[in-house]
Amino acid sequence: MTELSLVEQFVLRLLTDQSPELGARLKQKLNKLLISEGHNRFDETAFGYKKFGEYLTRALAEKVTVEHPASSGDILVRLKAQSQYSQAPVKSQHRAIRSDVWQAFTSTNPERKHFYDPASQEVVSYLESDQGEPAGRITNSLLEITPIGGDQQQNWMHAFLEQLRLNDDTKTPLEAIAAQTYTSGVNAAFTRALGEHSNSWRHYRTNHIIARVRSWADSHSVSMDNLCAPQSVSASPPPLQTARAPEALNRHKAIKLLELMDDEDIARIVIPTLLSSLLLKSRL
Repeated sequence: MTELSLVEQFVLRLLTDQSPELGARLKQKLNKLLISEGHNRFDETAFGYKKFGEYLTRALAEKVTVEHPASSGDILVRLKAQSQYSQAPVKSQHRAIRSDVWQAFTSTNPERKHFYDPASQEVVSYLESDQGEPAGRITNSLLEITPIGGDQQQNWMHAFLEQLRLNDDTKTPLEAIAAQTYTSGVNAAFTRALGEHSNSWRHYRTNHIIARVRSWADSHSVSMDNLCAPQSVSASPPPLQTARAPEALNRHKAIKLLELMDDEDIARIVIPTLLSSLLLKSRL
C-alpha cells in the first residue's frame, strides 16, 4: 500500500465518522491518526499539491466534494456516498510479540547476549561474564539477536517529537528527557510526560520495533508466527475484578512499574531506593 492510498483510506474513514468536516480540522484528525498508527504526518506538497484542499479536489474528486466559502473561511469536505466507503477502522495487522522476544530486541545492556533457538523456539540470554548455563547452551545452531540499541530508540523519541510540532514550552522538557541515555525507565518517563500523546508514542515505537523484528525474522528465515504470542482462542469477557484495598492497588502499581524496567534499571534505581526506605523506617 502506497502512502497516498493509506492517506486516502484514512480520509474516507474520518469522513465516514463525521461528514461534512472543515478542511483544517480534517487534516488535523488525519495527522493524529497517521501518527497513532506509526506513520509520518501528511505533507501534500511532497506529492505535488500546493494545499490540502487541492489534494482533496484532485485526488479524491470521485469520492468527496469540496465546498469553498463564498468569501473567506475554511473549505467544507463532504463524503459523496457515505455508505459506499463505510468500513471497519483501520488497525494494525501485527500480532503481539512474545515478551521474551520483545525484551531481547529492546535490551540496552551491551553485555547481555541474546540468541534464538529455531528448534525449541526459545530465546536464550546470558551475560558475557557468565560461564555456566545458559552460556553453555550456545551453539552454531542458535541465531543471534542484535538488540535495537538505546541510541536508535532515543532517535525515535526525537523523530516523534518533531512530528508532533509542539510549542517550545511543551517540547523543551520532553527533549530534555529524550536527551538522556536511553533506558526503559527513561522511556517510561517520556511516555508519561507526553500526556495525551502517550498512546501515539506507544504505537509509533511498537510499529518500529515490530518492523525490526520482522526484518530480522526474514533475514534468518524465521516465521513471525513463532515470535508472536499465541492468539486468544476465547472471546469471553474478562472476569469481574473484586474491589482491592489501597495497599493492594499500590502493590499492583509497583509491580506494573517494575515490568517496564529492565534488570539494569532495577539494580541501579529501584533496589537502592528500597534499601534506603527500609533503613529509614528501621530508625523511626
